[in-house]
Amino acid sequence: MMTACDNTNYAPGFSKEKFATVQMGDSVDEVKTKVGEPIRSVMYAKEGFQGKVFGDELYSVIPFDEVKKASADSRVFVELAYSLQSNSHRSYRYWRITIADGRVIQRTSEMVGD
Repeated sequence: MMTACDNTNYAPGFSKEKFATVQMGDSVDEVKTKVGEPIRSVMYAKEGFQGKVFGDELYSVIPFDEVKKASADSRVFVELAYSLQSNSHRSYRYWRITIADGRVIQRTSEMVGD
């Protein structure tokens, strides 16, 4: 895992250029081909389904190989995190792709903690 000077840990093989090739509507398989596997995959209940999918939990961390099946559930969306914070006291760049109904619905890069 590479650590950048901006306090960000990236997924193995991650690059801004690869991330930029991901398009809205891409499948999970296309995302994996274009940018690789994320550091973490987190499944969240969509609005109206909180408390009905995971019991009292707000989210569930899942292995990447379960993302395709999980994201096909119309009650949830999955965030693929391609970066994580390496020091909780400093800002970092968060790169993520959101999948719902088996397709990319959002691609985001933002500074967190500024």
